[in-house]
Formats: sequence, structure tokens, C-alpha cells
Amino acid sequence: MESKATLCEFCSAINFNLLRVPTAGQLRRLSASLDITGQYPFKRNLEGSQTEWELGPMKRIQSSADLCNLCRAISQVYDDTNVYNAAEGLDPDMLCTVGLGFRGYFAPENISSVSPAVLENMGFGVEQAQDLLFTFRSLTIKWTDNFTESHTFFPKTIWAKHALHEYDTRHSKVPLPLFNDEEIPDDGRLLSGRIASPQVQFNMLRAWIDECTSRHEDHCGTVFSSRFVHHQIEFQDVNFELSKIRAFRLIDVKLRAVERFDNVNIADMKYLALSYVWGFAQRLVINRHNMKKLGIAGSLSGAVSKTIEDAMHLTEMLGIQYLWVDALCILQDDALDKSHHLSYMGEIYKHALFTIVAASGIDAESGLSGVREPRMFRQQIVKVKDSTTESSEIQLVTAQTVRSLWQTDYLFGTNWSTRGWTLQERALSRRALIFTDTQVYWSCREATWTEDIFAETNMTKRKLKFYDFDIGSGFIGVSSKATEAAEFDNDGEKAWDDLRVQISEFSSRHFTGHDWKNFLWAIPVTRFELGLCWNRHAQIKNGGSRGSPLARREGLTTLPMTTLDCRVQFPSWSWIGWMGSVEMRFTNQYRETGMREEIVCYVLRNSPLRVVRISRTISDETEAPMPPIPSIPRHLQNPNIVTLESILSECPLLTEDILRKTPDNQFIAFWSEIAVFHVTGPVLAENTTWHDAEFSYFEVRNTSDPKGPIVGKTDWCTRGDGNDAICQAGEGKFAFILLATNAAPGSAPEKVVLQVFRRGGVAYRICVARIQENQWMKARPKRQLVILG
Repeated sequence: MESKATLCEFCSAINFNLLRVPTAGQLRRLSASLDITGQYPFKRNLEGSQTEWELGPMKRIQSSADLCNLCRAISQVYDDTNVYNAAEGLDPDMLCTVGLGFRGYFAPENISSVSPAVLENMGFGVEQAQDLLFTFRSLTIKWTDNFTESHTFFPKTIWAKHALHEYDTRHSKVPLPLFNDEEIPDDGRLLSGRIASPQVQFNMLRAWIDECTSRHEDHCGTVFSSRFVHHQIEFQDVNFELSKIRAFRLIDVKLRAVERFDNVNIADMKYLALSYVWGFAQRLVINRHNMKKLGIAGSLSGAVSKTIEDAMHLTEMLGIQYLWVDALCILQDDALDKSHHLSYMGEIYKHALFTIVAASGIDAESGLSGVREPRMFRQQIVKVKDSTTESSEIQLVTAQTVRSLWQTDYLFGTNWSTRGWTLQERALSRRALIFTDTQVYWSCREATWTEDIFAETNMTKRKLKFYDFDIGSGFIGVSSKATEAAEFDNDGEKAWDDLRVQISEFSSRHFTGHDWKNFLWAIPVTRFELGLCWNRHAQIKNGGSRGSPLARREGLTTLPMTTLDCRVQFPSWSWIGWMGSVEMRFTNQYRETGMREEIVCYVLRNSPLRVVRISRTISDETEAPMPPIPSIPRHLQNPNIVTLESILSECPLLTEDILRKTPDNQFIAFWSEIAVFHVTGPVLAENTTWHDAEFSYFEVRNTSDPKGPIVGKTDWCTRGDGNDAICQAGEGKFAFILLATNAAPGSAPEKVVLQVFRRGGVAYRICVARIQENQWMKARPKRQLVILG
């Protein structure tokens, strides 16, 4: 920390007063109707002020670092930015520019006490008092290729957003009190930058939690749900009967063991939930074989993945006894238990006291930065203006997090933010404590608090917004109140906007790192083949033990669609063509446990009539034929390719005239193995998890021995329900089509197949089934071209 502000000629030209943040005394005087419009950051008529300053080539700044305080700080940010932008690369010849970056805006809490005369001096009328907002700024750094030397029309530009912020040096030794406005002195700088410690400060986290739980009860403490009514949205209290669950497991962080609770209401439990990325590393999961052992005190100590271990330590340090983590609270080898808990996932995150978000790292071994191990970052305090008789000194602090212009928020680019399932966890959480590599921040429906900015005050509480947290990173909170919607208009525009954000976010998220922007009948084209393996959710309802049946959606689309401009049927191969709850099986979790697709799918399209590989539907390119290889028999070359000619030759019932009358995207085609098996049932499934719940399925046997050993099982069905598609199909011989192979560790390999019926040369889905691999081979399956409708 320098005793004197020593700046070079270039840096001396910067108007550092524009970086001023409000003091407690200024807001107190404003609330007392004293005019402060001549003071920063409340000064008027700044529209014509300079907001950018060119500092010359970066190598000039580096050479001036020994003499200029700001050049030294920029050099440090340059080095850190070069690490984070290694792929793009910074060059010492690049030109450096600093400018004002809008960090957020605020308004005094007691705005109603400000007199009309003061409001008029500020440029506001009395009727505009509720719209009174002031901005606070930071210093952003930009490096650009030297245009004259690069000879390019669009020079490369790299940014370091919010690189420096005003620092409250007067209260650096004794920090300002958190959420205690009466104890904040008049010269205390609100919204000022802070020096973060390598280890997370648990007392700060506890203060955030206490403030929200004690003051935000109306918005953050109550769970609400919404439903659509015509074009408007109504808000209702949640039916807490929906939160009752038969078996609910939690980690007791004091005992380091998994505890099971039977027939409890989730809403009555006090626990935290963890949202994280599994990746390829998961040291320990719960299953039917070890669940008793994991209930013993100390069984989790040193045995779980690093992120879970850190989350347990954090939970204990915050004074909470229980933590919910999917890997240790859902039996990973029990389809019934897994399906049951997945149907309650929304309730689990909605009723958690708050959600711990592990946003950094790529897998479960990444940990929570700063919880048990120190974080690695550098911060500098820089004096840029000496005090005078008219104004106090200005010191800046470098940010602990370096981000580019394109990183719209603190979560941008994290592995966590790209995962589709984390959207549900994010949207349903009432509160969240979010960990990145270098930062911890709190997000709830009422406030955002972060380590690097002092915002723990109610003096700036009203409409305090941080741009970097509110663009995409603030938790949506779909459980909202009618009063929130009223802030927009009577039609619930707020709720509609939340819905828009969620849809937009989901379409840009992915499960595997592939493109998720394109879907075919609600199945992602980049995971389409595994997407066909969806199955019924084994839901258990409190009012009944069997759950709802899975039945075909027989209606047509509401509006005309496709190139034929007609209303079309919902295809049987997509889950959207069925009524009932389903479970998708195309996430990393299934591939990592041995599931792989055995087919390559094509789709029939019209105007002109053509066949397109589904993975190429983004560009609508037909399959380019490979040149023949003389040494390989023709029937073995490119065995998975489907063409229009192959459909017409292999499926004589589908004439060209029929295909031309078929709407786009109704028929999918692929080569696969087909075998016939005998199906009997339904039979009641053995159920050791919930003794009063009923699950049924049909048994699959070889046609040569219909009463012989069971070789496979169909999907779950609802016995005795006439609407259930599997029960409607009944017993008898059926064709089964191979979709995928599942070779989970420790289990015998099995084939994931589709039970179908045929009509007019087209196969239609009945259900998915699983058949032992060795029995599938004994059935001598035939390779055929399948048309699925």
C-alpha cells in the first residue's frame, strides 16, 4: 500500500472521482433531505464526461510499473488475464485502454423521506421518486491489437471486466460491520471493494444466511408454486401433501453417515442441498449393498469425493446438521428408488434451506474452493489520488476474479452452468451459496452478496442490483409470489419473463458438451439414439401406490406444421407422443456406466422427398455415399447408411407415393437387429424398498420355450389399467428391435430393445425392454431396415 499516489502522465489523466462509491454519511444526509447532488457518485450532468482513457502499448505500461502505481496494478491484471486467455494470447504490443464499467445500481432505502426540492435538483419529479437510481462503477481494462501494425479490419480485443474497484482504506483494519447500519460511520464506503482471504470466512457466510432467514421470510422463506390460467399466471400456496416422501435420506454431517427418514414431509426437514457436476469421478455412491454400512457413524469420513467432503465440512461449520447429495441419498443401483426420488427432485431443492452450488471444476473431485484448501488469487491496493482539503484520497483494489467482456456473469463458462439438469436445481432453489474458483456469493430472491463488494447494508438495499449477478446468474426462483408479478403488470409479465429465461437457458445448455440447440420431437439430435431409450418413470403417488399409466397421445398437433402444412400425429418413438411421466437416458451418467447405442438414425423429410441423418438435421444434409472399396463385399460397406432407395427396396409396402404423403419427421429409419420373443404378464415386481407400493411388468421368454426361463423384462406398467399401453398390447409374440447395449460394471450385459407392433410396413413403439445379451444372441436376431413411426 503506497503512501503517495504516484502516477505516470497517461494514468494521471483518468478521472478517478467517477469510481467513487456512496458513503453512509451521504445516504444519511440524502434521507434527511440535504442536497448532495454536487458530490460523487451523485453528481449531475456527467453525460459528456470522458469514460475511456488510452494508456499506450502494454510494453510501455510494463516499463512504467516501477514508477506508476496504476501501471503496476494493470501489469498484474495483464499477467492474470494472460493465464485465463492463454488460447487467445496477449501481446505486449497491444494497445491498452481503461474505461468505466457499470457494476450496478442502487437507491437509498428511505427514498420517501427525500424532499421534492432535493428530488428536483437531482432531475427527478416527486412522482418519479420510486424510480430514483444511482450507478456505481469499476475500472475495466481493454487490450487491442495495434491496428496499423496488424493490417486487419477487426483487431483482436481482450477484456478484463471490473478489474479495479474503489477500496475503503480507512476501515481496512477494522472492517465495516455486516448488517448493522447504526454502527457504520459516516465515512464508511458502501459498495466498496474488499480484500478476500484465501480461506472462506464462515462468519460472513453465517451473516448472509441469518440476514436472509430473518428478514426475507416473505419472499425467500415461503415456497410458492405457479400454474397457467389462459394467458395469465396465478400464484398459489404449495400443496405440502405433494412434499411427503416414503423414503428420504440425508447425510448427518456430524456423524458422517447417511440417515434414512420414512414417510416424512420434506418441507418439515432442515437441510442443505448440493448442486454439482458428477463428471467421471465419484469416489463413493450408495447402493443396496452398502446402504446399511453407510448408516454407521464415521462411514463417510475420507471415503467420499472432494466436493462432497467440502460440502459436509461447510454444512457443519454453518451449524446445519443435514445435507442432501444425490450420490449418497439415492440408491444408484435401484431403479425404483432412483425413479421415485427423481420425481421428487423439484421438492428436494425447493425445500432445502439453501443450495450449495459447486460451480468450479469439472467433476466431483474439484471441491469447494476456499472451504478446506486455500484459493489462489492476487489482489493489490493502489493509491491513485491523494487527499486534499476538498476531497478524500482514492484507493483502488484489484479484483480477485478476472473475467472477459463475454463472460456475462460469474458462472459464465463454468462446467456447472452448461449442464441441463442444473437448471432445475438453480430455478427451484429459494437461496443459493455459490462457489467459483476465486469467489463465493449469495443469491436469493431479495438480495445478492459477494465477497469482493461490501453490500451488507440496508441503506442501499432498495433495488440494489449487480449487473454481473443479474444477467443470467441470479437464481430464477420460479416459485414466486403474486406481488412480484405485480411489479411488471397485471398479466404476470414477471412470471412469463422467468419462463422465457428458463426456456432460453435450457436450449443453450447441454449434458455432454455437444450442441443442444436442436431437437427432433423433443429429443436432442446429438444424443438421439440414446434418447430413444426413454422409459416410464416409476412414480409413487401418495394417494395411490401404482402411479399413473403411460398411454399413447392419440390427438393431432394443435396447429398445422411441416412442409405439407397439416396437423400431424405425435410419433410413437418420442416421449412427447405419450401421456405420463417418463425418464430420459441420454446423460453422461448412462454412458459412464456402460450404455452405448447400437444404431444410427435417419429421418424422412418431404418437399423434396429425402432421407437425412438425424445428427445432420441441423444443416439438413443428405448422407453422401462413400466410394466403393473393391476388396470388401458390397453388403458390408457402410452398413448403417439409409437412403431413399434402400427404404423403397427393403420396405415394399412403403411406396414412393405413400412416402410423399408422409409429413416431415414422422418416420425414422435405421438398420438394426430384430428378434421375436414371447411376452407374458403382467406380474407383480418384487419390491423391498416400499412394501405398500405396487410395480408390475411383463416377462420376456424365448419363443421356443414360452414357459421357460425369463430372459428379459419390459418397462413398468400399471396392472389392470385399460389405458396402459403395455397392458393393452397384452401377451403373445412380439418383435423386439435393438437400440443399445448396457454393460454396467458388476452386472451381466443386456440389450436395451424396443417392443413394437407393425402396421403397413411401419413399426410402432409399445415400450422399452431389457433382454439378457446371451439370450438375445441365442434368438438369432436378423439385421433389417426398421421404419419407426
